[in-house]
Amino acid sequence: MSKYPEFTVNFISSCNSLTYYVSLTTTSLPGPDMPFQARQHCMIKADKNTILVVGGRDDSAFVYFDTTWMFNVKSMAWTQTAATLDKGRRDFACGRVFDSNTDTIYIVVTGGEVSNGVLTSTTEMIKIEKDLERELSEEDFSTWEPGPDFPFQAYMMAGTSNFRSKEADCCWRPLWQEYFPVRHFPASVLEPGLQMDTA
Repeated sequence: MSKYPEFTVNFISSCNSLTYYVSLTTTSLPGPDMPFQARQHCMIKADKNTILVVGGRDDSAFVYFDTTWMFNVKSMAWTQTAATLDKGRRDFACGRVFDSNTDTIYIVVTGGEVSNGVLTSTTEMIKIEKDLERELSEEDFSTWEPGPDFPFQAYMMAGTSNFRSKEADCCWRPLWQEYFPVRHFPASVLEPGLQMDTA
């Protein structure tokens, strides 16, 4: 079990390696430092014990990371996986999509900045065919594969995880909802307990 099972792990990035356990009911506590300093990376909860930290930037060296790190909340251990992005990126959206027809997990990143002032619309995905009783391991995160391009180049994006899909094809589509004023660096989350399907 995690040392702090009641906490959500939240990694705060201002080009440092600090992490914190953030709770809605108690005082935040320091967590295990990341093995590197970064900012503007993306974090994905892949399963109940696995958190991925993808991409980001080190401002001191002007490096855009293409790495995928795995943090296990039970062992409190960091592991750098073999999966590397086609290009390092920062300020991108990421998320986890679960295909309930095939019990397949898709880890998805899209958009962001790939070098100073250069934006991208490219999408990359890791596909995991998973027995739901099996805990994810380093071997599950070996390769990022190309996915469908986002409809336009963008950065400072937000993504939502734990989305269930019943569609056979992976595609982008606009939603009818709009919000004003236009925002950058938004945050988004699914309402706890809400079951959300695409079809």
